[in-house]
Amino acid sequence: MSRNEHQGQKKSRNEHQGQKKSRNEHQGQKKSRNEHQGQKKSRNEHQGQKKSRNEHQGQKKSRNERQGQKKSRNEHQERGQVRTTTPTTTTEEPGWREKQEVLLRLNDTVISPSANNRTPDTIWLFFNRIPRTGGQTLVSLMKSLSADLDYQHQEHVYRTPWQRLMSEDEQKNLATWFEYNFWPKSYDRFSLYINFTQHRSQYVTLRPAYITVVRDPVEKYISYFRFKRVDHERVKLEMAVKEKQRPGSGEWRGGRKWKGRYMEGKVVSGRVKEEDKWTGKGREEGKWKGKEREEGRTWYWKKLEECVSGDDPECDFSPGSRSFSSAVPFFCGQYEQCLKLGDPWALQKAKYQAEYDYSVVGLAEEWNTTLAVLEEYLPMFFQGARQRYWSQEFEAERQVNKNPKKYSEVPEKIIKLLKERMGPEYELYEFLRQRLHLQYKHIASRLAAPTTAFTTTSNVPRFAIWDRMDIEFSN
Repeated sequence: MSRNEHQGQKKSRNEHQGQKKSRNEHQGQKKSRNEHQGQKKSRNEHQGQKKSRNEHQGQKKSRNERQGQKKSRNEHQERGQVRTTTPTTTTEEPGWREKQEVLLRLNDTVISPSANNRTPDTIWLFFNRIPRTGGQTLVSLMKSLSADLDYQHQEHVYRTPWQRLMSEDEQKNLATWFEYNFWPKSYDRFSLYINFTQHRSQYVTLRPAYITVVRDPVEKYISYFRFKRVDHERVKLEMAVKEKQRPGSGEWRGGRKWKGRYMEGKVVSGRVKEEDKWTGKGREEGKWKGKEREEGRTWYWKKLEECVSGDDPECDFSPGSRSFSSAVPFFCGQYEQCLKLGDPWALQKAKYQAEYDYSVVGLAEEWNTTLAVLEEYLPMFFQGARQRYWSQEFEAERQVNKNPKKYSEVPEKIIKLLKERMGPEYELYEFLRQRLHLQYKHIASRLAAPTTAFTTTSNVPRFAIWDRMDIEFSN
């Protein structure tokens, strides 16, 4: 073999070794890249695990905070204090900070009545009626004035069951009803105080103005006790309860249950079906048991004097018992504690709401004073109220729902006993009476000025909400 061939083979081997070395280096680089990617993946997994641990710790911390807040709220309520709620809008109402400061130290604050006009900048009015205080007369007056003052009054239909102590959703629904359209309107119903600022939409800054009427507590209680036995529908329902309900049970002979003032499956539009009337038609092969029927009759013929002087549950004023007829919960609000008779916090909360959230709280015993203050503090809804009330056209409406029966005077000892048992109610009544007098004194100079006759537009046709919307959109 020649020298040149030998050198060529040697060169070829060198090139082959170079290629092999290049392939090894390439494989090494590839292995290095794979190791690097593996390390990167490992770091990512580690970071993911760390992130997952942080999220888990965050969730655990959030749960602990929620439990702490819940525990704090429970402790706050157990001490008889009220929860403060931030309004859903960033716009603060005038006096909002003052209200919050008083609310934070509610139990340690002496709330005094004032002549301040607490009417907010609004086109809505809410009248939460208290039973047997002349509310229907005021509703009739508002309906009469609405056509002349260009607002609409919506009267609650009491044939539909609606609780006075409402759930959060029910309160929200009522707030939404006001927001549904921006027409000036008023609304009345038997309801405990509702915080519309808390339940309004985040896009709305308005809330309804508040008014109501109170009455001497003893006079109101006597009227309420007697009227329950005069109102035809109420008598039928009350006697149905006494005669058909099993003692100590919420069930009926037919398996139905009682819900509030209504029997499930037995009340249609507020009327008891024919077979369920207390006159005696219908159950257990057409025969009524004498004992059950006697319970209804005993309730119907019960005398106020016997109820108050005895241990009758209907006239129970013991501290802590629940009451939906007392005026205190109608101002206190939608809290179970507000319903407890003699509760110091409920009374203090009622004074707070009356002073800071109600435009006017009238007195049934001082009707002219009430109408004068309503005219000055809420002219949008009550301008010309006194003139309209004493007009001949309104004469038939002045004593709506008046009890037609005549009764003998209640003995003085029974009145004295009731006043002793209704101490907190009288304290609230005196507070509201002083507030109304201060408001009347504040406007006395304006009332002394000569007034012009209130022009009426009763002959102008009244439009429904949808008619008014069509008119506005067409223009």
